[in-house]
Order: sequence, then structure tokens, then C-alpha cells
Amino acid sequence: MSLISVRKLGVAAIFAASTAITVNAAVYTTPSGLLTAPNAGTVNDPVVADKWLRENVRNGASIGITTNFPRNSDGSGYLNLGPNGSSGKADWEFYPTGTFGTIANLNAYTYDWYRNSTSTVASHLHPVIRLIVDIDGVNPGTSSDIAYLIFERAYNPSTSAVPTNTWTTETIGNATNLWVSQPGVGIEEVYNRTLADYKAGTYTPTAGWSKITGNSVIIGVSMGIGSGWAGTFDGAVDNVTLSRANAAAFAANLEVNAPVVIAPSVPVPTLGLTELLALIGILGLAMTTMLRRRNG
Repeated sequence: MSLISVRKLGVAAIFAASTAITVNAAVYTTPSGLLTAPNAGTVNDPVVADKWLRENVRNGASIGITTNFPRNSDGSGYLNLGPNGSSGKADWEFYPTGTFGTIANLNAYTYDWYRNSTSTVASHLHPVIRLIVDIDGVNPGTSSDIAYLIFERAYNPSTSAVPTNTWTTETIGNATNLWVSQPGVGIEEVYNRTLADYKAGTYTPTAGWSKITGNSVIIGVSMGIGSGWAGTFDGAVDNVTLSRANAAAFAANLEVNAPVVIAPSVPVPTLGLTELLALIGILGLAMTTMLRRRNG
């Protein structure tokens, strides 16, 4: 998503509250269908809060909630780079009404990803996850302080080949290395800075980049592929969670169909021996009373 799009949504919704929200685990079945970009062009879902968005879909790439690689039930967030290699790209993005809170309050976050063995991009590449951060803490008066904190296995700890044809769960915590992309500035080529370093805010950023601190606010989350990936990629993402203070602040499961909720059966009351004898006594007394009235 472009910086302009983030700011448009931000003024209308993201900046509506500066406190963190708590969202219960939820199944998302929309947007439905597969979104495929033209071979020379970009398509995006309309920007709305509290919905998963298919964003930055470029040059033949495809994205959608499909049954290609089901995770929990019948679906997941499908990602395909398309035929145009390094120019293709596709991202899943989510912006809550309000925010996900400050970086200081973030304990950890997780997501699942899948790489099909038919993929021909470099063997260390997999769908990444990004925290979308407002560096100065949700200040509508600033427009150039959005940054992405990006996780890749390549920097945790090396560019070894990643698993294929299986779902992999990543847990990102204080010791995990994250790198920064700041729209309008570029990629900060520092790849050994941890989440704890950003929380502390004691590091010295590269000239031109803003310093992310514990007071920086998480306004969204993004998962995606591409932009410079030479070759093909076929895979998916699912089950993203953000937790703080040991409680889930956000949990999302992408499915084609919502699971059927079966109402719990109502237990049939049972009587113990004491209750049964008491009931027999009450009924017997009632019958005796009725007979006396009839015969009297």
C-alpha cells in the first residue's frame, strides 16, 4: 500500500483512536475470489479498516483466499508471483480501526507460510511479514514517518533453503532481527537490529531514516511476496497473530467458507437418589390430598 493510501485510511480510521484494540480470534472469508494483476499494471482492493486487503498486486501476480493450500480448514491466503518474475508482487494487509498499540507493548507475533516446491525463486525466499509502524506515535500532522519492520529468515540467521510443501510457523520476538523500509526514504541496509533494539530506541539510525522507538505505534500488518524475486513463486500465508501482555491482541484465520458452528447439546437433568425419593414423597402427598378431597 502506498504512503498516500495509508494516510487516507489513517485520517478516516486508523487515527480514530490511539489506544490498542483487542480483537478476538476470527475467521475471514473475504475478500472472495482470486485477484490477478495485468501483466503490466497494479491492482488493489479498496481501502477499508478491519478487513483483509489484497494490495500491491503487480504485473501478473495473483492473490486470494483459496483452497490451493488449506491450513486449518478449507483455505488460506494464496500468493502467486505470476509469469513476470522480479516485477511481480502481492501483499495481504490489515488495518484495524484504532491501532495495535505501541511496539513497547508487543510481546511477540506469529504467522504461518507455505512455499510450493514448484517455486523457482531463490531457495531462501518465503512470504514475509511486516509491521506497519507510525514512527512518531500516530500524529496526523506528519506524513513521512510510516515504516515497515520486516521479518525474513535470511537474517535469522542465514540464507539457507527454507522448507517446501509444508506449513511453517514463525514466531517473532525480542531477539528476532528485523529490517526497515521507510516509504519516501528507502531500505535501511541494517539487518542485525532486533525487535528489542527498536523497543529500546537506543540505536543510531542511518542518516536520513527516522528512529523507531517503543512509543512508535503499530497501525497495520502486512504479509507478502515479490519485488525483485527472480523466478516463480507459489504459496500461501495464514494464521497471523499479534500478542501483548501475554494476551492475543489480534488473531486471523483465512478460510474460503466459515466453519459450521454446532450448538452444544443441552444436558438432560438427572436426579440423585435423595432427590428422587423426595420427589416421590411430594407426589405421594399430592395424590393423598386429592383422594381425601374427592372422598370427603
